[in-house]
Amino acid sequence: MTDDIISWPRVSDGQRLYICRPMAKSWREALRDYYAVERGSQPQHDIWDVSDWNWRAGDLLLTYMQTNPMMIVHLDRLTTDGHNSHQINWAQYCHFTRGVPLDLVADTAGVGHLTSVDPYLDTTDARRIVAALRREYESGASVFGDNRIVDLI
Repeated sequence: MTDDIISWPRVSDGQRLYICRPMAKSWREALRDYYAVERGSQPQHDIWDVSDWNWRAGDLLLTYMQTNPMMIVHLDRLTTDGHNSHQINWAQYCHFTRGVPLDLVADTAGVGHLTSVDPYLDTTDARRIVAALRREYESGASVFGDNRIVDLI
């Protein structure tokens, strides 16, 4: 199975980056819910935990799984305004089947902890995150391919 990268987004002026994770506390439950949604089934939990549901169409959404280490699995463009609807309508940019280590991306971008972003990152930080994500992905950063992972576990 290979990573399915559709296209890397160019972050436009005014575009914001929201951070999202599955609602389930355990990564196993999160994976079950994630795959349930992918299959069109009902997840066990409300699926997504996002700090603010009031995004604008065109903003970006970075999704990570709370594994150890935490792994980024999607980078998407939101296609409709959030309006606090708790519904996510998106167009996929990137899907990382092996994941990209969240904390490596945050360290490379120099933005601190991405798990505590409230409610979103502005255009400048969004550009830094997307550039760092691309750099880490293209360098092959993974659980078994990068010795920096030891510091994250």
